[in-house]
Amino acid sequence: MEPTVRIAVSSGNKGATLQGEGLHFIHKGGRTSPLPGKVELKLANGGIFAKGLGNIQNGTAVETRLGPIRIGKERYPGRMEIFRDGDRLLLVNEVKMEHYVASVVSSELPASWGLEAKKAQAIAARSYAYMRRAAADRAYDLD
Repeated sequence: MEPTVRIAVSSGNKGATLQGEGLHFIHKGGRTSPLPGKVELKLANGGIFAKGLGNIQNGTAVETRLGPIRIGKERYPGRMEIFRDGDRLLLVNEVKMEHYVASVVSSELPASWGLEAKKAQAIAARSYAYMRRAAADRAYDLD
């Protein structure tokens, strides 16, 4: 099984709308709930409320059958986990480690830089992610 890294992508908000093709919740225990193309989440009554589904457990995951999960204009591969963190909604994107590394290299280095610079950046990004993952004491490894 390929290692993954968990990245906090949204925090501090009291609500969010997730969109995607074939969107579905994966509840604790593995039960799934299919959703229409989007789901609106908000904090309510000390928990997390999903419009059309009701209250959901902390740590419930959302995946799509096709393509990325969209939050506003941003697109996220992999799965998204939903947490209540005090008075804020926390969304955590779990992605394969090598997908994360490729994303970091492509976003932090100009395309004109040589292969050796890109290799060095990949080693640094992977090492940093593994270090943070090993020391994580919360629902995510990176923010």
